[in-house]
Amino acid sequence: MIKKFLVGGMVAILAVSLAGCEKKSDYESVTWNLTPEQTTEGISGFGTYTNPLFRYELRVPKGWTYQDDATDIEGGRRVVFYPENKKLSDDYKGAVIVKGFVNWNVGYSIGDYFRKEVEQDLWVENIQKETVTFDGSEGTLLRSVTGLPEADKMDVIGFELNDRIVEIRLIDQSEDAKLLLNSINFYGDKVITPEE
Repeated sequence: MIKKFLVGGMVAILAVSLAGCEKKSDYESVTWNLTPEQTTEGISGFGTYTNPLFRYELRVPKGWTYQDDATDIEGGRRVVFYPENKKLSDDYKGAVIVKGFVNWNVGYSIGDYFRKEVEQDLWVENIQKETVTFDGSEGTLLRSVTGLPEADKMDVIGFELNDRIVEIRLIDQSEDAKLLLNSINFYGDKVITPEE
């Protein structure tokens, strides 16, 4: 009886010990919004990326570059931003990915977009959703998204901007990635009516 008790106790101690050895992820939940002062000070000397097709611009951190899938002067549907000292590969897909979606013909809500136009349905209960505001535009932040091809875990923001949707995949949680996001400027959102 005592042997059974001792063996059982040792098994329990071993199980608790091994549970504590679980591999810890580098991913943490972060606050993406910076104050206007932090952004203005932080982006000093950054370059500018402009996408006329989806009508946004943002500041590219010093030492960063981008790959745009554009085939003409309009700007691409998918732009990958990343530090110059890294190379895009099967293992490294970039730090911040901005995707544009033409929405004037389908009129998706942001929920419809996340259900139908990404690699998997992201509009599910187990993904935490928050409302965020950048450049005066309200977006939906999806926290700790898994199962997308670029990374094991990331945050994703979607902005429904009248005739288009802009999706931002936040893989890198560095200060430079935060500054890039906070520097975004959406333009051309005003819908002009005949009376104007």
